[in-house]
Amino acid sequence: MSAGNLDPSSSIDKRASSPVSSGPITGSRKTYLTGSRPDLQVPMREVALSTGDAVVLYDTSGPYT
Repeated sequence: MSAGNLDPSSSIDKRASSPVSSGPITGSRKTYLTGSRPDLQVPMREVALSTGDAVVLYDTSGPYT
């Protein structure tokens, strides 16, 4: 079977898809690190751990959260 005969929508499980979140993410907060120049801000997410500590991760969510 060639790739041209495949229907791309047939391989998507519509039950597994969920709406895009546009609100806050529970247990975390968005922060920004100053980049190499003062006008650059790098989006980060501080996630609270069950131990009471926090881990800071690069946030790829863009304007959604």
